[in-house]
Amino acid sequence: MPKTWKQYPKYILGYWLALWAAMVLYSVFQLITNITPSGKFVEKRDCLEYDTAGRFDESQQCVEYSEPYFEPAGTSLKNDVINTGRNTGLLVLAVGGFLMYSQRKLEISEQK
Repeated sequence: MPKTWKQYPKYILGYWLALWAAMVLYSVFQLITNITPSGKFVEKRDCLEYDTAGRFDESQQCVEYSEPYFEPAGTSLKNDVINTGRNTGLLVLAVGGFLMYSQRKLEISEQK
């Protein structure tokens, strides 16, 4: 963690890049499992109906899928890279901004 609030932007950028890289690697491995034998397309299916046993600790599971459709592998990977970059960036900015604000308030209260 940074010692002063002025160091936070560097740390926020570093955490964002690290999380983004990890999520991109995860999405690449997920993509590999759904790629067609030709290597050019990714098979995708949308869930049409969810079901659960009704207990509070159970998650919903998909019980009916749509017909498979195929998306170019490059397009799918590009969309994953953009979406993970945006989502992790927003998360890191929100958490880092809150911590930076708290650190700044602490430094101001110590100066008084």
